[in-house]
Amino acid sequence: TPRRSNKSKRTLFKVVTSVIAVIILIGAIGDLFVYNFFINYNFQEGHAIFCNLVAYLPNLAGTMCCIVMAAAYILFGRYMTKNRLIAYLLYLLIFLIEVVPLVYLHFNGILRIALIKKAAFILPHQLSLLISLTLAFTSNMLWTDRIK
Repeated sequence: TPRRSNKSKRTLFKVVTSVIAVIILIGAIGDLFVYNFFINYNFQEGHAIFCNLVAYLPNLAGTMCCIVMAAAYILFGRYMTKNRLIAYLLYLLIFLIEVVPLVYLHFNGILRIALIKKAAFILPHQLSLLISLTLAFTSNMLWTDRIK
């Protein structure tokens, strides 16, 4: 039946976003313990730091970005079918957490390396998802106003 199918899709979406959040949290917390909470740690190219892969910041700021991103993914999974405005704003937050450190790196001179490592695959995917959510959200607002 259609009701059961919609419920299972919502549940699956929540599970997927929760798994993404758990992976991000495990990586961020693992970095904290492995690198002793980044006390007196100096990042060198080639170190396997999860927070550097996710937020381009191999320090406590990167860990905080990962924790905020994980919370946003969990809330995004919950609000996707309940409130589209909140879901859109949460994904916008996730996207900004990915992009804002690139601006910071631009001033550091490491931008080219970061773009080559991650932006070739992940940022275009996230940008296309953000554009799709923007189109869906605005068209939903426009059409519901016109139909009423």
